[in-house]
Amino acid sequence: MFSTLRTGNEEDVRSNEEGSSNQPNEAQTSSSYLDWDTRVYYFIGFFCLSIISSFCGSALLMSGKLTGFCVLTSLSSALSLIGTFFLSGPLNQLKRMADKSRWLASLLYIGAIAATLVSGSSLILFNGYDNIIGLRGNPPLAVIFVVLQYIAMAYYSLTYIPYG
Repeated sequence: MFSTLRTGNEEDVRSNEEGSSNQPNEAQTSSSYLDWDTRVYYFIGFFCLSIISSFCGSALLMSGKLTGFCVLTSLSSALSLIGTFFLSGPLNQLKRMADKSRWLASLLYIGAIAATLVSGSSLILFNGYDNIIGLRGNPPLAVIFVVLQYIAMAYYSLTYIPYG
């Protein structure tokens, strides 16, 4: 079904699997060992889980539960990011994220996800101890981090546009 989207490295992988060369090529060391169709299916699966998580978070927002909204929005972003690991392989994706042109965008995006999770879920984690050092969930701060998360995601996505 997705054969027209193949990367072209499948020939090299097959020739190495047949024993024509003992040294692994770039496709074997930097990409997943899953075949292309399977990787696309996993990506679509994670993308669908991300959409479901986002819709559930939106439902929580409409019911006034800001903490749940922030946690599910962060989960949605993390699932989307993990899904991209299946397309190019986790090592390639991490190398691209650490590239000199997008390391800052990657760091801001992952940091915004983490900050949203911490600010949104601290009420859940420390519910019984909310008087200790004022450690309570801060829903307004979590919503600010959600907005920053979307801005960081846009910035991160724009770094993948050539000549951008």
